Amino acid sequence: MPKSLRESEEQTPESGSGAGRGRGRGGGPRMKMVRAKKWSPEVEEAFRLQSVGYKTMEEYVEANGGEPLRWENGYIRKLVDREGESFTYWRKDRECEDKYLHKVKLYTVVEP
Repeated sequence: MPKSLRESEEQTPESGSGAGRGRGRGGGPRMKMVRAKKWSPEVEEAFRLQSVGYKTMEEYVEANGGEPLRWENGYIRKLVDREGESFTYWRKDRECEDKYLHKVKLYTVVEP
């Protein structure tokens, strides 16, 4: 058995083998995740954010200090990628085609 597998089996919950699962980065609130089944404006927003490396709008705002630029219809127009090195520009219309729906994750905060 490879060393890395043995080490992971020996971890205790305190050492990180599963403790804190469902929590945001930095021990934030517990999050529930479900995959998108059909398109909606909420799914479109999540698709655009996740395409550049963010889970939620809160994470994007925290990393970039403000909301992204938006079209008149409310869809995201421009996003800064996770590394802050490039921009992604989006059309006014739907970009999340049905074939990508299964990849979109929708997060909600779970009350304690």
